[in-house]
Amino acid sequence: MAHTITRLVPYLGFAPTGDLGPLTIYTAKNGKTVYFLKAPPLVPATLFQKRQRTRFKNVATLWWQLSQEKRNAWLQAATSANLYCTGYNLFLHWQLRRDLGAIRTIERITGQVLI
Repeated sequence: MAHTITRLVPYLGFAPTGDLGPLTIYTAKNGKTVYFLKAPPLVPATLFQKRQRTRFKNVATLWWQLSQEKRNAWLQAATSANLYCTGYNLFLHWQLRRDLGAIRTIERITGQVLI
């Protein structure tokens, strides 16, 4: 099964990343797609890893608490600004970094009110 999936990796998109079934996939700096079988962690998560996972979980919860209209504004802004990310990723960036300058620039370019 894993051999069949590894043959499909080049056809998954321009920049496949993340876990897909039994594989972990990322694009190396040289542009080549790297993939290998997922393996369970050998040591428990560190305090920092647990903190980061909690932060990401909290942002996901905030995303789903937004109205559909507000989520659509974030999605449309990412598309209109030709960003290499989704509206959710843009929202995630805002929640984790609070980069007001970047968000204001995207609002100005796209005409969307995000925050």
